[in-house]
Amino acid sequence: MTDLSYGIEEQAGLIYWHVGVWHDLGYADPPTPSCKPVPPLGERSPAAIEGAHKAIEEIGQLTRRLRGLREQLEGELRQDGEARHRSPGRDLTAAGTPRAYAEMHRVLCAHAGDNGQGAHWLAPGETCTASTPAGGAR
Repeated sequence: MTDLSYGIEEQAGLIYWHVGVWHDLGYADPPTPSCKPVPPLGERSPAAIEGAHKAIEEIGQLTRRLRGLREQLEGELRQDGEARHRSPGRDLTAAGTPRAYAEMHRVLCAHAGDNGQGAHWLAPGETCTASTPAGGAR
């Protein structure tokens, strides 16, 4: 299976570059007087205009790639869930219950009895072993 995430960071960097060209490689807030500010709209160079068009084109391509990646990940998650439910010895009657969720995902143990003080994450299937605060219940 093709990794659709490959190259996304580079494409985002290219978009960043083209946006910089649209700004005529100037600064919105120049750090020193010798640094060039971004020219106002209506005064951008032809190279800046070309940079904006290239940025728009790259954004369209990246958007299509991200949609494809999202579809790929959603499909893989569905397949993973189906494979987990087909595993030998798996109790399918418990699927969808809080216990089944906790067996597959990290859960936040928020300690309601102490207003969330000492809250922590529990690994899949892990039970909280923190002591019960005075007057509180777990």
